Amino acid sequence: MSEKKKNQVDNPDLPIEEQVVAQIKAVEERETAVAEKEAAVETREAAVVEKETALAEREAAVAEREASVEVREAAIVEREAELQSAAPVSQQSVPGEKFTFNGEKYQFTDEAPKFIRIDGVSRSQKEIIKDEDALLQLVAGNSSLIQKI
Repeated sequence: MSEKKKNQVDNPDLPIEEQVVAQIKAVEERETAVAEKEAAVETREAAVVEKETALAEREAAVAEREASVEVREAAIVEREAELQSAAPVSQQSVPGEKFTFNGEKYQFTDEAPKFIRIDGVSRSQKEIIKDEDALLQLVAGNSSLIQKI
């Protein structure tokens, strides 16, 4: 309270009614100041709560994304393991059957399937070797399934 107001409130020369009115004004001024300060504190407090809430939401979102990434990573590791275990099987190639046609030596390529469909009939490489017409189609047709050796 300022010195002037204090003097007005504590001044014994003033009539009692004016002293009470002065005290009431002083209390009202203090109430107003406290209310303003309280409003400012509540505003700051609300801002802090809002920031905490936003931070908690972001942390939850990051945790969710992190879990999703970990699941995806585990799936990739599993798929890589499957591919590595399957890779040696595909790298093992079985040499194709060898045969002679018109006095020249040929061989089915290592990549040639073991069963080949010719004229709508699926035949093994050994069956094709026994069939002159099938060999003629492959050799004369310059098939990529056979190679000259």
